[in-house]
Amino acid sequence: MSTWSLIDTINGISVFFLCFFSLFLFSHKRGKPSSNRTLAFFLLTMALSTLNFPLSHDKRLVAYFLPIFLFINSFDFLLGPLLYLYVKSVAYRDFAWERNQALHAMPFFIYLLFFIINLLVVPSSFQDIMLYRKSFFRSFGMDFFTILISGQLLAYVGASFLVLRSYRARIKSSFSSLEKINLSWLYSIIGGCGLIWLISAVNNMQAIGMRGGRHSLVLSVTNMFITFGIANVIIFKGLKQPEIFSGIEEKPKYEKSPLTDEEADRLLDLLKNHLETQKLHLVPGLSISGLARQMAVPARNLSQVINSRMGQNFVDFINSYRIEEAKRLLSGSRACEKTILEIAYDSGFNSKSVFNKAFKKHAGIPPVEFKRKAGKE
Repeated sequence: MSTWSLIDTINGISVFFLCFFSLFLFSHKRGKPSSNRTLAFFLLTMALSTLNFPLSHDKRLVAYFLPIFLFINSFDFLLGPLLYLYVKSVAYRDFAWERNQALHAMPFFIYLLFFIINLLVVPSSFQDIMLYRKSFFRSFGMDFFTILISGQLLAYVGASFLVLRSYRARIKSSFSSLEKINLSWLYSIIGGCGLIWLISAVNNMQAIGMRGGRHSLVLSVTNMFITFGIANVIIFKGLKQPEIFSGIEEKPKYEKSPLTDEEADRLLDLLKNHLETQKLHLVPGLSISGLARQMAVPARNLSQVINSRMGQNFVDFINSYRIEEAKRLLSGSRACEKTILEIAYDSGFNSKSVFNKAFKKHAGIPPVEFKRKAGKE
C-alpha cells in the first residue's frame, strides 16, 4: 500500500467517526440540546473539511470533482463560528440559536456565490479544466479566500478564548469550588483547533507560494491526526461532565436590581451571621444558589451584596471564611496530628492545590509556613 493510500484510509476512518459522532449528538438526550446540536454541526463540518484532504492533493480528482471540491472547501468558513458558538453554548445556560447568529455564516455564503459564478464562466470540458489547473488558485480567487479562511479561523479562536475568560471571571461570583466547572478542557480544545488551523494556514501559504505546488505531506498528516484527537476529546469530555452543560447566565445578574442600600446592609449582616452560626462555608462545592436557598433570599441579591459591599466575588468571600477556619486548625493544639491535606478538607476545600493557592492569597504565606510559625509561638 502506498503512503497516500494509507493516509487516505486513515482519513476515511476519521471522517466516518466524525460523522458517527455527529449523528449520535443529534439524537443524544443528555445535556443541553443547543450544545449538542452546535457540537454536532461542528463535528460534521470538521468531517467535510477532512474529506477535502484526499481531493486537494490529487490534480485528477480536483479536475473531475471541481464543483464538489469548491463546495466542500466553503464549509471551512463555518468551522470558526461553530467553535465559537459551541463555547458560548457550554458556558452560558441562556444560550439559544437566534437569527442574528446567521451573520457568522456570511463569509460562507459569499464564497458559495463566488465559486458558483466562476463555475458558470469556466469551460467545463476536462481538457480545458486541466489547462486552467496550473492557475487554479488564481482563476478561482483561492489565494484571497485561503488567506481569508485562515484569518477568520484564528480570529474565532481568539474570540472563543475571550468567552472562556469572561466565563471564568463570572463563575467566581457564583460558585465556591471551580475545579469541575472551570472548563479547562475546553481551553485545550480551542488551543488544539488553533494549532490545527495555524498549521493549515502555513501549509496553504506554502502551497500558494509554490504556485499550485502540493501541500506538505508531514503537515497535512499531522493535522489529520490532531483533528481526530481533538474530536474525540470534545465528545468524551463534553458528555462525561454534565456540570459543563449547566453554564451561567450571560447577562449580568443584578443589572437592574431594586435592592436599596439599607436592604443590602441588612442582607450582608444576615449573611455573615448565617455563615458564622451554620458554618456552611465548610461545605465543599457550596454555590451561591445553594446558600441563597438556605437563607431564603434571592441569589442575585446575595451576589450583589458580596460584590458591592465586600468588593469580592463569591469564591474569594467564601474562601476568606475557610482560610480563617484553616488558620484556627493550623494554630490549634492538635495541628501536629493533622496533615495539610486533612486541614484543607476540614476547612471546606476539596483540593490541596486550591487550598494552598487560596491560603497564600489571603494569608500571604503558604499553609506549611504558617503552621511552622504557629508551632513556634
